[in-house]
Amino acid sequence: MAFIRNRNIFQKLLFTFLIAILPLYSLSLVLNELAKKEVKGQISQSVFSQTEFFFQSFEQELERITKLLNENIYDQDLVKISSFATYMTDFEKTEAINRILNRIGLLSNSSKYIQNVTAYIPLIERTLSTTGSVSETSPESLKYLNRLSRKQIVNGAEGSLFINVSYPSLPANDSEHTPLFILNMNLSKEEIQRSLRKINANAGAVLVNKEWEINNGQDVETINAVKQMTNVGQIDAGRIYADSRDIAGNRYFIAYEKSALLDATLFVFLPEDIILGKLRTYNNWFWLLSGISLVIVLMFSLGIRRVIQSPLKVLLKAFRSLEEGNMKVAIRHKNNDEFGYLFKQFDKTVRNLDQLINELYVQKLRLHKAELKQLQSQINPHFLYNNFFTLHHLIAAGDSENGLKLSAHLGDYFKYITRNSEDEVPLDKEYEHARAYMEIQQNRFPKRIQVEFDPLPSQWKERRIPRLIFQPILENAYEHGLHDVIRGGRLRFGLEPTAAGLRIFVEDNGAGMTPEQLSLLQQHLTHNEEGESTGLINIHRRLGLKYGEMAGLQVSVGEWGGLRVEWTIPISEGDSHV
Repeated sequence: MAFIRNRNIFQKLLFTFLIAILPLYSLSLVLNELAKKEVKGQISQSVFSQTEFFFQSFEQELERITKLLNENIYDQDLVKISSFATYMTDFEKTEAINRILNRIGLLSNSSKYIQNVTAYIPLIERTLSTTGSVSETSPESLKYLNRLSRKQIVNGAEGSLFINVSYPSLPANDSEHTPLFILNMNLSKEEIQRSLRKINANAGAVLVNKEWEINNGQDVETINAVKQMTNVGQIDAGRIYADSRDIAGNRYFIAYEKSALLDATLFVFLPEDIILGKLRTYNNWFWLLSGISLVIVLMFSLGIRRVIQSPLKVLLKAFRSLEEGNMKVAIRHKNNDEFGYLFKQFDKTVRNLDQLINELYVQKLRLHKAELKQLQSQINPHFLYNNFFTLHHLIAAGDSENGLKLSAHLGDYFKYITRNSEDEVPLDKEYEHARAYMEIQQNRFPKRIQVEFDPLPSQWKERRIPRLIFQPILENAYEHGLHDVIRGGRLRFGLEPTAAGLRIFVEDNGAGMTPEQLSLLQQHLTHNEEGESTGLINIHRRLGLKYGEMAGLQVSVGEWGGLRVEWTIPISEGDSHV
């Protein structure tokens, strides 16, 4: 860290850029490797899924057409002509043969994998084919077909692939008896090859049986290598496998599955170069981008050195001059950029600094003046004289009971404002002080003014509030609102819990204010202006400092026609939205 702190800005910027790029660069390498694995896995999974889907679809199709072929062995015309042809007329034979040709033709057209369907009928020594031909069957051909009919799927002559069924079905070791007829379905190897090509355009595929093989025509040498490297006998039917193998110097992804129905295994293999080829290209681009990024960082750092470091040196020099007390320092910058604006503002700030200092002194004087006025309002000589005069008359009149109450309230009142120096007090203390003040005033004006004082909710007693905010507002109501009231005066100190907090208000039925006077007072409170009601403004400021700018006094015309002053103590200490 000491090494970095002692470097200049250019070196710090260059080092910072390298530090910032290093995690991104490392993360990019990790992400590239993860992307390579993910893409490899996704493509492998795609080949895996395509292989499984093809194999399941192909098996289901073979099961379907085999089922259709087996259903045709119960055809009445086949059974009849293969059993009772000697008792049938030529016309009946012809009609039966035509119906048989029609049915096997429908069977042949039911699947793209069927090339043709043939019915061999030994009794009439004829072969019926979906090509529309009716030909003679030699005894040798019949023996060959009889032997083949013992297997469901066989590799026939000239590499053809057949599905055979016979009626009745004979055991495999029975070579003496001949079935009544044999249905032979010739599968299309070309169509199977086309389906294998659709598994994946870049993959090789081969369907292998002990006696036959069908591939998609791609990379025959690799097909043979795959078959030799894989132990077909250990592959369980109904399960699909995946593997990676090195074949002839190349890496292949291999998926294979065995079918119990066909007794054959499907192999699908894809070169990993195809899977990762684009990612290797991205790797090359990544390294090229890394080199370009380093060059850009170096060039960018040099540019920042010229654009930022040099102006910062000028600004630093000016600040040092300002620290020495030189208020005449000025900076000139020829470019109209951010530094030009910054230098102009620096000059402007220096020019205004003396003025701001002077304004600060004036503000402090005003603050001391306001504090002095507050202290003067706390101990009002006239208030003291009037209460002593009232106390004298009570004693002279022999009203010792009220005299004792007044003296006790006066003691509590002056004790609170002289001995309690805290800025904040519990709400119940401030509340009791306000009651003492109103009790004192009530002794002075027992017949002129009727006082209402709401009880303090117990949950608010311990809440701390600014000190001496109730009494000045009550004093304002007595001196201004009810000053000229001779009889029937009313004054209420209200407390109302609300959703926002505790609403406190002081309301009287005095002469109140004209709309112009009320508007002027509201303006003084809003802008914290000095005026006749300095006590209200001081309280408004103190509430704003305590609870936020939205807090403070609100003045309005009350229900009784006089002035209503209210404010709210929020529920939460930090809640300034009052």
